[in-house]
Amino acid sequence: MAFVAAAFEALADFLTAEEVVAAGAEALTDEIGGEAAADILIGGTEADPYLEPIFDDPGSVPGPDDPLGPGDLGKLTKGQLEALWQDGRTFARWTGREIMKGALFQAALDEIQDELDKKPPAGVDASDLLRTLGSVASATQLVAAITADWRRWAVRHFPDRAGYGALTVDDVIILRFEIWRTRLADLDTYLATTLGPKLAALGKAENAAELDVGGLRASVKEYVGMVLDIAVEVKAKEALMMSSGLQNHVADAQKAQSLLSS
Repeated sequence: MAFVAAAFEALADFLTAEEVVAAGAEALTDEIGGEAAADILIGGTEADPYLEPIFDDPGSVPGPDDPLGPGDLGKLTKGQLEALWQDGRTFARWTGREIMKGALFQAALDEIQDELDKKPPAGVDASDLLRTLGSVASATQLVAAITADWRRWAVRHFPDRAGYGALTVDDVIILRFEIWRTRLADLDTYLATTLGPKLAALGKAENAAELDVGGLRASVKEYVGMVLDIAVEVKAKEALMMSSGLQNHVADAQKAQSLLSS
């Protein structure tokens, strides 16, 4: 099973192929429909699915696992960046990938919780661990809903992106939509490079020393803070986007943060 990041290959070990396909089918359901969303995001068979390349140019990606990853904007060629910001299908594939990865992370977290509850590593009192993981899971579930809502809105309003204002930086005009959407890509990068590996390591822990639940909680707290920063900025600066239905989700992000402070 080929995935964008090694961390998500590891997380997939905790999930069935059907759960992977379901995550892809749900990623863009509101905008495209479940079957079409799965077609955009997933190739292969149900027993051995893989993520479709984001870019249609076969020369841009050396294999079906698309090693560039949706958040690695700095690694894209000029042509790929142009396709990303100008082609609706490419943008939807990129965005759906992010939503799907969030769903996979949440599903893996739930599976790991269940496994720790049923069979904790030897010598470990799982009650405190499960309490901490429960608060982490509740917080990540909230922020997954927030970011999925933002990303689905972005797909739905991609054709209107020029109408939400622009900034000029070094004589280059940059759409506010692109700036905001790039911040969501930063969240995806953090999920793939920090949260994913920490969760995968937790799932493979065999003793108390390897069960770094506190480290996962601290990283999730930082992630939630990043989401809250974006929410506050949307509320303060993106009136045009909000007038088109974008929710700032400040209260939801604050609630997620409070779950990790108790």
